[in-house]
Amino acid sequence: ASYVKHKYDAKYGYLYGAVDPVTLDGLSYYGSYNWSEGYQVQFDTHVDGTFELFGREHEIVAGFDYAKHSADLYRGEFSGASVNLNDLSSSYWSSSDTPTFPSDTYMNFHPYEETRYGAYLRGRFQITDPLRLIVGARYGNYDYSFHRAAYFRDGSQIWSEGNDFNDNGVFTPFGAITYDFTDQWTGYASFAEIYLSQARYLQGPEPGTPLDPITGRTYEIGLKGQLLDGRLNTGIAVYHTTRNGEAVYDPTYTGAYDPVDGSSCCYTASGEVVSRGIDLEVSGEVLDGLQVFAGYTLNFNKNEVENVRYSAITPKHLFKLWG
Repeated sequence: ASYVKHKYDAKYGYLYGAVDPVTLDGLSYYGSYNWSEGYQVQFDTHVDGTFELFGREHEIVAGFDYAKHSADLYRGEFSGASVNLNDLSSSYWSSSDTPTFPSDTYMNFHPYEETRYGAYLRGRFQITDPLRLIVGARYGNYDYSFHRAAYFRDGSQIWSEGNDFNDNGVFTPFGAITYDFTDQWTGYASFAEIYLSQARYLQGPEPGTPLDPITGRTYEIGLKGQLLDGRLNTGIAVYHTTRNGEAVYDPTYTGAYDPVDGSSCCYTASGEVVSRGIDLEVSGEVLDGLQVFAGYTLNFNKNEVENVRYSAITPKHLFKLWG
């Protein structure tokens, strides 16, 4: 079990807007003061052990976990003059010019809470000497609460909104098989169900209602091995992931999204998104005193509904090298 309490006082600024390619105008500077305090509680209890069946030893784990995060946040928003791309130095405030809190308007986020809890079961079965089967599942519940309000400097309320969402009885299974070809090389194949809450994204019309969770499944086939007497680990994997219902901005409700007040409306589910590719990885001590990590990923992602690339900012080719 763990308990963490946090508290922070921060100010930050950022540029927002589309740049005119001719005049280089179009950016505006925003900033805010943020005060927040909250806590996080986590708990996990489980039993694990081995048992014999058909002359072989197998492993099993059963447990229960619980996690809750709660926070209060005050935010004072400030906006400055327009900024030209040629003069970004004008986009920040000096310490003496930084506005003080409270500003003409400010927001209070209360309460913001997420709670997750559930039971899980995992088994590892030795089918033959080189072949193992791993299966498991989690049965869980999810609760989300997000409320906020805006105020004038004198404390009178401008507006308020809130949404509460819960999804109970979420069942997410997973499974894998591994096969030891030699003492140094193991092949595997795996799958897992995907569940990811999107309660913080609201679908229109305003004030909005929480979007349904992302669901899907991921598959992976790979080979892992050891070289140089175990000093070097290598891996190659082919993966295929399908996600359904991921939140995307809904242009039907133009103007509903406001970066200044942090509005989360309005979004819509994107349909089926597929990501697939190859992942290569090498890590370990290639020479005495030299630790190296190198990896290459080839990724194709696509929105199957619209037949277009889903994320243009996700690299198709990614190479990483560390030493």
